[in-house]
Amino acid sequence: MGKLQCVEWLRETELLYWGDLDAAGFQIVNQLRGYFPNLQTFLMDKATLNALPDYHVDAPRSPVARLENLTEEELCPI
Repeated sequence: MGKLQCVEWLRETELLYWGDLDAAGFQIVNQLRGYFPNLQTFLMDKATLNALPDYHVDAPRSPVARLENLTEEELCPI
């Protein structure tokens, strides 16, 4: 993550994140939200996933077991 977590003004602004709908994408959300609790995701939900079936790919299972900074919807997007 580097020094991004040290940028104080980011804690006081609206932060939007759009990333891959896979384990790695949600791990990034979890890490970022640990620094910036105000972070909101968009287009990372079940409706988006279901709307784009041609882009689904198989991915390996993630060894990360706990993502305590995710919302209920983010924890179960499928």
